[in-house]
Amino acid sequence: NPKMLLHYTSEKGVERIQRAIDKGEPFDISSYTVAERPFFRKESNLIMEFEGNVRAGFRSDVKSYSVSNGRKCVNLYRLGYPGEDKENLCTDLENDCNGELKTSLWNEFIATPIKIEDISPA
Repeated sequence: NPKMLLHYTSEKGVERIQRAIDKGEPFDISSYTVAERPFFRKESNLIMEFEGNVRAGFRSDVKSYSVSNGRKCVNLYRLGYPGEDKENLCTDLENDCNGELKTSLWNEFIATPIKIEDISPA
């Protein structure tokens, strides 16, 4: 499920991600394609564009967490999309989750980075 995605990070974060890609270490990160506002951590002052293998996609942020094996888990309470007309889970990665948001944050994709394409200021 390759897809071009965005990830808020820092210079050290980019270095850690690139090192893990180079070593072939399996890990997932939270990413997005649509954001309504900037990320809340001041140190995450970069936006990394990358190709990732999508594990799951959601219409709104799901409060994902890293687990000890390098993968991510999600808060199951957040699987209900804010509003009653749609579910939060994206079943079509190209068409389901790249448009209008009903939350004031961003959509969320859990993905394994394959290749960093670009870094820009947040």
